[in-house]
Amino acid sequence: MRLDHPRLRVYVLRGRRTTLLWARDRENSWEAELREGKAPEPIHDAALELGPVAGGATSVRIYDPWAGRWSAGRLRGGKVALPEFTRSVVVRLGTDPGP
Repeated sequence: MRLDHPRLRVYVLRGRRTTLLWARDRENSWEAELREGKAPEPIHDAALELGPVAGGATSVRIYDPWAGRWSAGRLRGGKVALPEFTRSVVVRLGTDPGP
């Protein structure tokens, strides 16, 4: 499954209690970096509109694999604001299993 975003390709993997989203810069590729020598640009002020993908999420964690850093995220009005990142970022949505 994919989400629409003007700057990012967003792939979604849904599980029973966890949903993972991988948001990748559309303008960055190995060809751009290695063949053309174009450095990746930082992406800032980006947000993902999740709609039904949010599926009752109670926690949001964001992982920057290029910096090896986790950060807390917040779901507001069906959107998750992303911290500044380069190339790609992973968003983990978790749901409380309940009673």
